[in-house]
Amino acid sequence: YLRDQVIIYNIKGDTLYCDELYWDQNLAQFYTATPVTLIQNSPYKQKGRYANGFRSNQDLTDITFFNIQPGSFAIVPDSTFNP
Repeated sequence: YLRDQVIIYNIKGDTLYCDELYWDQNLAQFYTATPVTLIQNSPYKQKGRYANGFRSNQDLTDITFFNIQPGSFAIVPDSTFNP
């Protein structure tokens, strides 16, 4: 259990900020029910994603956000759309 200005990052440069963070060693997952900010570095630099809680694997590659805040999601163009 970590608390007070927790910052974690992965090898790709994605950075997560929160006030408290739990680690489940058996599942190899981070989780929290407190507000989180995630700044993603790939595939392209993303503005912060804000949510009130999340769960993720240890590499921050399989993330589930809870109560996502308005304006904090990315709109990715559909590569199959051909007008």
